[in-house]
Amino acid sequence: MKRAIAVFAVSLVGFLAWAQEKPSANQFRFSPEQSVYVVAVETSSRELSSTKANLEIERFAKDQFRKERKFKIAPSLALADFVFFILYDSDSRDMDELAIVCLPSDYKEHGSDLDKLRTVALWQSDSHFKRGRNAALAGATMGMSAIFHRPSVSKGLVKKFHKEVLPAR
Repeated sequence: MKRAIAVFAVSLVGFLAWAQEKPSANQFRFSPEQSVYVVAVETSSRELSSTKANLEIERFAKDQFRKERKFKIAPSLALADFVFFILYDSDSRDMDELAIVCLPSDYKEHGSDLDKLRTVALWQSDSHFKRGRNAALAGATMGMSAIFHRPSVSKGLVKKFHKEVLPAR
């Protein structure tokens, strides 16, 4: 009987320690030096189970995080404090990009369901950023090749995220 109580007590202490290490979305606070895992995917529908990685957009976002020098890039999901998830709609006329930030556990659980990711989001861009709007103007001023060059707005999404979640100093 004493052994069962001891095992229960040790298990309870272990569980409580684990629960304190992994904050829920309600407890999470962004602070400099946290680790961010960046994911960028491309899709042509709301169904996220049929996405493909977009490493170029992911690289642009990581470069901007490095430039801002507030958060560290996590090499894996397991080492991240939060996930910066960029969804790129390749079928949209404007080639929209949307960012959602969530806990790694929420990303693991809901990574293929956009509506659930939005529900558990710690932060999300409040509107879709458009990549293709200025293509006609660019073509008129810089030549026809500029129409087909559509730079990612992931850098802008990262800047907006920093501005909104970290207080100005």
